[in-house]
Amino acid sequence: MEEKTIEISMELIGISGEAKGIAFLALKNAKSGCIVKAEELAIKAKSKLNEAHRLHAQIISREAQGESWDIKTLFIHSQDHFSNALVILELLDYIIDLYKGKK
Repeated sequence: MEEKTIEISMELIGISGEAKGIAFLALKNAKSGCIVKAEELAIKAKSKLNEAHRLHAQIISREAQGESWDIKTLFIHSQDHFSNALVILELLDYIIDLYKGKK
C-alpha cells in the first residue's frame, strides 16, 4: 500500500502544480491586458484541477469503503499542493475581473 500512496501523492502534486502554474500564467496575462488569453488559461487551469479533484475523490471513496492508507509526509504534502491550487483557482476569476475593470 505504501507504493500506491507514493504514486497517488506524486500524481496529486504534479496535477495540482500544473494547475497552479497555468493559473499564474493566466494572472500574468490579465495583468498585461490580455484578458481573453487569461480567461482561456483560467478554463484550462480549472480543467486540470478537475483531474486532481477526481483523484482526491478516489482516495476519499476508497477510504470510505474501508481501504486503509499509509499516511506519510509526502501524502500530507500533496494535500497542501491540492489545497493551495483550490484557493488560487477560487480567486482567479475575481482577480481577472478586477483587471477587466469589473466590480
